[in-house]
Amino acid sequence: MLKTAQIIVLHCQKHSDKANILHTYSQVEGRDNFILYRGRKRQGMEGGIPNLPLVILEVSYDDKKNREMKVIQSFNPVFIPRADDSQKQCVRMVLGEILYKTLRHPMADPTIYSFLVDTIKQIDTEPQAQVLLRPFLHHFSELLGYGGEWIEEWNELKSLDLLREMLD
Repeated sequence: MLKTAQIIVLHCQKHSDKANILHTYSQVEGRDNFILYRGRKRQGMEGGIPNLPLVILEVSYDDKKNREMKVIQSFNPVFIPRADDSQKQCVRMVLGEILYKTLRHPMADPTIYSFLVDTIKQIDTEPQAQVLLRPFLHHFSELLGYGGEWIEEWNELKSLDLLREMLD
């Protein structure tokens, strides 16, 4: 069955001379893996995707139940980051690795997806992209459930001081 989705490429891994494995995150599927064949045998996909972190693609893929990975039949770039600024490239690489290591489950979350798309696009417009790292990590950790109101309550209660007193 042929399906269409918009995906964020978190990591690209060479599988063979003619195929790459794309580790992605999408609004519908969450974390997922795709295989992209390149060359003349697969509908003329000569070039493949740009070798940049955090590319957003619109893909058509074959979703057969008995396959371990979904096969990309065609793709169109939705957003390709600019490659001319090395500072922004470093920020994208850091964010890409953080997302690749933390987004492990195939559960979809539209809030996380839209936050990621907004952040990825904002990196190109921000003159100093490194200032986005701290707010990104703070908000991303809240979306994953590791931050928010309970941290503020914990700090207000001075729970760390209480724990230190109990251990002494």
